[in-house]
Amino acid sequence: MTKTKIYINGEIIGTCDEPENFVEEMREKRRKGKVSHEMNITYYPENNEIHIFTDPGRARRPLIVVKKRQTALKRRTPETSEGRRNRMGQPHKRGCNRIPRC
Repeated sequence: MTKTKIYINGEIIGTCDEPENFVEEMREKRRKGKVSHEMNITYYPENNEIHIFTDPGRARRPLIVVKKRQTALKRRTPETSEGRRNRMGQPHKRGCNRIPRC
């Protein structure tokens, strides 16, 4: 079996033997915050290539991960949002989306 080429932002950086496992492992790392949440990774079996894009500002669509017929999505409640802060460093208040006046 031939090795799968790995490209990052259009430049070849190496190869791997198990592309499906590599892609799944990188997606798990992204979900756990070990690599940037803006990273996109795709495996193209017809070309035997993996493409990873990490350019800043990369848009990604929302995705709900389902494993064993259960979502990995966690419901946020007032109890779980305690201690959170908004962009201005103020305590998070449920239902308050306005920026405080200076």
